[in-house]
Order: sequence, then structure tokens, then C-alpha cells
Amino acid sequence: MSLVGALDNIRVVDFGHYVAGPLVGMLLADQGADVIKVDPPGGPHFPTEANATWNRGKRSIALDLKHGRDLAVARTLIDRADVVIENFRPGVMDRLGLGESELRVDNPGLIYNSIPGFGPEDARSAMPAWEGVVLAAADAFRPLSEFRGMVQLLHRRPSEREGEPTFTAEPIASMYAAILSALNIASSLNVRDQTGQGQRVEVPLFDAMIQAAGVYAMAQLPFKPAFGPAMNPWDHQYRCADGRWLQIACPYPPHAVELAELLGRADLVERGLTERRLPSREAHHELIVALSAVFATRDAAAWEALLIEHELPGAVCRSSAEWLAHPQALDGDLFVDLDDPELGPTRQPAPLVTLSRSGSEVRSPAPRPDQHRGEILDELAEHQIDEQSTTSISPVLGPLAGVKVLDLGIVLSGPCCGRTLAELGADVIKIDDPNRGGVLYHHDINRGKRSILIDLDTDDGQDVFWEHVQTTDVIVENFRPGVVEDLGIDYESVREERPEIVYASINAYGQGGPWAELPGYDETVEALTGFQVRYGGAGQPTVWPYGEVNDYGAGYAAAFGVVLALLDRNLTGEGQRVTTSLAGTA
Repeated sequence: MSLVGALDNIRVVDFGHYVAGPLVGMLLADQGADVIKVDPPGGPHFPTEANATWNRGKRSIALDLKHGRDLAVARTLIDRADVVIENFRPGVMDRLGLGESELRVDNPGLIYNSIPGFGPEDARSAMPAWEGVVLAAADAFRPLSEFRGMVQLLHRRPSEREGEPTFTAEPIASMYAAILSALNIASSLNVRDQTGQGQRVEVPLFDAMIQAAGVYAMAQLPFKPAFGPAMNPWDHQYRCADGRWLQIACPYPPHAVELAELLGRADLVERGLTERRLPSREAHHELIVALSAVFATRDAAAWEALLIEHELPGAVCRSSAEWLAHPQALDGDLFVDLDDPELGPTRQPAPLVTLSRSGSEVRSPAPRPDQHRGEILDELAEHQIDEQSTTSISPVLGPLAGVKVLDLGIVLSGPCCGRTLAELGADVIKIDDPNRGGVLYHHDINRGKRSILIDLDTDDGQDVFWEHVQTTDVIVENFRPGVVEDLGIDYESVREERPEIVYASINAYGQGGPWAELPGYDETVEALTGFQVRYGGAGQPTVWPYGEVNDYGAGYAAAFGVVLALLDRNLTGEGQRVTTSLAGTA
């Protein structure tokens, strides 16, 4: 029996094609929405086996939108829908008579999600915006390793840049546009609960890439070139004795010191070469040479086992096939087995976010084209459209106005979630440890928040935390599993004090499986899940251009889960735990 999802009773009409549109529908269907997939006669334009994933959990009807009778069916479907998804070029739906303004006359509560390649005000809006076109426009084919400073990635003219472009087949623009669309659809449903009004959610693929770039899209003006290479030698790939590559991610001094001693190179500590900022370019080069020589003495798997034993972040750079056969993929919570009617047994990504009380699950395999025509038409014949209220009860300051968030996040994914909730109107209080040192990416991930320094290892710090909990709606954390339990601030402990709490947890490798409690960063997740090998091709595995694509993605996914849980709480009064991971996002 299917669980009741946070989006149960939400009807979605999905006109999406290729990747972005269908993926939004999938994200909503995994959370309980009734998604009706509208395809042209003959099935999807993009005949890929990936449709088994992107269209799972949906019902299907085939309609020729250029034919009057089918267009009337589409219009009737929309009149009774809560959400419409489309990712045509700007103007296509208007020419069909299915534009937002026209549809809202009969359905003022409609949330209209448009995902063009380039926005209507972009001079390129009429261009066929295939994934590769958008990625090229967003400079996503430029390896990060080619640049000598982080912000130079976006601030050197193309004619001055080094190296050849490196192609990637990763549909990052579509993936980000889909996650951001799902987040903003859920936020719009929250607004509609307050006002009765729907709205337009427009997420161009090109614009979504700004969110994927994150801190790489920021610069402090006037622009000054950065001193050294973008990647720290302690956060780097090394070739091992068997020719395989190993990604280590120990840029923080405590990890770097422990690894240096483990490698038998305590001299690097004594010379200050485990510090986050190295004294010179020469020191950087010397350290690369020294570490390369050490890692070349053993096979990659042996080094990975040693890192796991000592709980240091690192992973062998694996292929996609190796990742799918890895114990973390087999025994964790990252995949589901589904019997597809066309393909037979398949293994597919699990729901991107999981809500502990609401049902986050794959409810059915992808339908055959037009499989549900009869029952959908019967429902339309029986359905009486209710008169919808168009009265706004009060101005809305933001979808999450009045929501208080305690953001315990560190480094990136957790703070990204908190920042996103702040952008949606929440009052976000960022809690940092005064003993941790500087906050990485602070000007990017902590804007829009209030700040307080609390040492949660002290009684005074705990008192301040628990005082805030009494008036808090959401807590966000992305520590390794076990950390919040040791501090006594885990979900179960907080729920005893405040049952209505929404508690979001993000980790590197998923909530289950043998790697669940290991430390990890975006680079190690990329290495483990095949990203770096796919991007590097036949050569050296390559870090994805913007470097933190799964970190930011997991932050936006967690924000989506939080908004879903708040929607559910509006109806039930009950809180719950939201979980996601970098590996699940990958």
C-alpha cells in the first residue's frame, strides 16, 4: 500500500519533454503528487531508457496539441490541476492557447512552471537550447584545473583562458532547473494555502547554472587575481601504483596533519605545509611532488582502505559501472529496484529527499504511452470544477515568512539549504562554532541570515541552543552521522521538546550502507559515483568545472524537503525528519 505523501491530492499536468520537465514531474510524483504525463501521439520526443526513471510514478495520456479535440482535453486537465509543467521555448504554449495568463482566468490557483533553455528576456531565447548549448554558454566545459585562481573561472575573457574544453554528458543544467523548479513549486503551494492565488515559476536552464556555479559566480570588485592554484594539494587526485587515481580531500589542517603522519611525512607538518594557505607557489609544487611520490607506492584500493580505517576523506576514482556495483550503492538507501513494463527489472535512484512521516517513495514504474487514457477521460467527464477563491487574505512577504530556522550547517550543503530558506522569507539564525576558525564561502552561503557563535560542547552553548529550539520551526544540519547524537541535539532529542519540528539532515554518502558514517566532500562523492571518470574520459579523472555541484544540489534538495514538510505540517500539525545526501544528488 502506498504511503500518503506530502503532495497527496496535488494534481500535476506534465507537458515536459527531454530531461528537465519530466524530472520535475518525477520529483513531485515521488512525494505523492498525481502526475499526468502528456506526450504526443507515438510517445516521448526523446526515446531514451532514462524515461523509465523520469516518468515513474505518473499516469500517461497522449494528446496532439495541434488538434482541436485533444487541445480541449488538455485545457480541461489544466482547469482541474494544481500545477502545470512545461519546458518548451518561450511563446510555444501561448501559441497553443495554453499560456499562463489565459489558463489562470479559469484556474486562478494554478502554479505554472516554465523551464525554457534561456529566459524570455535573454537574446538567445529563440535558440534551440539543448543541454550542450546551455552548458557551453555557462562555461561548463572548462576544467577547473586549467585555472590558477578560483574566481578567474568566470572573470577571464575566453581568448585568455588556458586549455581545450572538456565535454561532459552530465545534464547538470536540466538537473538543477528541475530541483529548483520542484522547490519553488512547493513554496508556491505554501503561498496558495495563505492567499488562494497561484503564480508563475520560471527557471531557465541557463539561469539555473548560476546556482550550480555558486561561489564561482561571485567576485569581490574590483577584481583581483587570486594568488595560487584553485585546488589545494591536500584536496587533489594522485595516481597510484596500479595506474588508478585516488581523490583525497583533506584541506583542513587537522585532516592534513593526520594524513601526513599516516603517510610517514611528518616533516611536512613541521615545515608548515599542512596549513590551508601555503606560503608560495613553489611550496605548492613541492607538496604535489612529495605526495605524488608517496601515493605512487601502493595500489589505489589499498590507499582507500587505509583512509577508511582512519576515517579520513578519500575515494578511488571509479567508473559508473564500478559505482553501481559498490557496497554503498548496493546496501545503502540510494537506489530502488523497479520492474519496468518496457525494460524489465531496473535499478533507479531512490527519491531525492526522504520525509520520515510522509511517504517519499516510488509508487509505480513508468507507464506505457497513453496507458491511462480511458481512466483520465472518465475522470474528466465526472469532474465538476469547483469555484475557486481569488481573494488574497494578506500580502505575502515570502513563502516562508514567519518560519524560524536554526542553521547548524558547515562548509556548504547545510548552509546552502539555510540560505535558500532565508531567500524564501524564513528568519534563519546561523549557528557557528567559535573554535572552528573561518567560515568557508561565507559571503555566498550565509547571506540573508542572522549570526551567532555558540560552542555546543559547553553548558552555556547548550542552554542558548535549547532556548532557541522552543520557538524554532526548522533545524538544518549536515554533520557526519553520530555528531548531533553525541551533542544531544539529534532529531529524536529535539522532537521530545518540540514535536512539530522539521529537522533536515544532509550527509555525504546516504543514511545507510557501509560508507554512511564516513567523512566526505563533494570531490570524494564525485570520485566514488563516477562523475570524475565520466568527465575526464580516457584521460585523468577530472573534477567537475564548478567543483561543488553535488554539495549545492544537496542543499537545494534539502530545502525542497523542508518546504514539503512544512506544507504537511500546515495540514497535520506534525513535524518530521528530512534526509538527503550528496551521493543521492549525484
